[in-house]
Amino acid sequence: MDRAKAEAISHWAARPCGAEVGRDLREGSPAFFESVDRGRYVEYAPWLPRVVRFDRFAGSRVLEVGCGMGTDLFQFAKAGADVTGIDLVPRHLAIARSRFQLAAQPARFVLADAEDLPFERGSFDVAYSFGVLHHTPNIRRAVAEIHRVLRPGGRAIVAVYNLLSFNFVATLVATAQEGRLFRQSFARTLSRIEGATAATPLVQLHTWWQLRGLLGEFREAQLVSRHVDGPLAAKMIPPGMRPFVDRHFGWYLVAEAVK
Repeated sequence: MDRAKAEAISHWAARPCGAEVGRDLREGSPAFFESVDRGRYVEYAPWLPRVVRFDRFAGSRVLEVGCGMGTDLFQFAKAGADVTGIDLVPRHLAIARSRFQLAAQPARFVLADAEDLPFERGSFDVAYSFGVLHHTPNIRRAVAEIHRVLRPGGRAIVAVYNLLSFNFVATLVATAQEGRLFRQSFARTLSRIEGATAATPLVQLHTWWQLRGLLGEFREAQLVSRHVDGPLAAKMIPPGMRPFVDRHFGWYLVAEAVK
């Protein structure tokens, strides 16, 4: 297995993505999942449901590439979609399965690699991947796989980290203030964005035009920028400027494209 993928499995097996908000609760309990949802859609990214609009895909076959604990996939399922989730981390899939079982909500979960999706051409109406593709070494291949498994006219919704973002600048400033900016590799600096300590998961950043290039096989690609947070943002960005920064220099580039 590729070293970057092994590092990713090691990191997120130890700290499942999004689980930190429910760390004082029993993992897999209703209270745990309520805490995870509140942390994601109320505290961290209240803009996410408005941008993705999970409820417009009722009756669609939806694939989530890198489903994590199934948090977003559950929103698609609740809205009436036929959902499938893949992930590289077994612990993620175990938690996701428990969530869907708890709610008696049907779903399929598969341990799989974004760069080699185990599905036939044209299997899905929608392919969704939020904050995942920038962790896989060959992101171009992963996007090609998403294109392959979508039916003609199907939609891809993907979000990656934005190089030209306020949050990235804030990361560099914080690293410099800690005296680590030139004492560690750039890869280590980026991995700490994910809270990495022992493992070093791959983190890639993309510009608007790079993401458009990755989606070159698709048509009607629309991109938006969202998400500015952290103490530096609160200190440096006047409230009146925050919407502008969010739209142009947000941490996530979210693209929706049609095959």
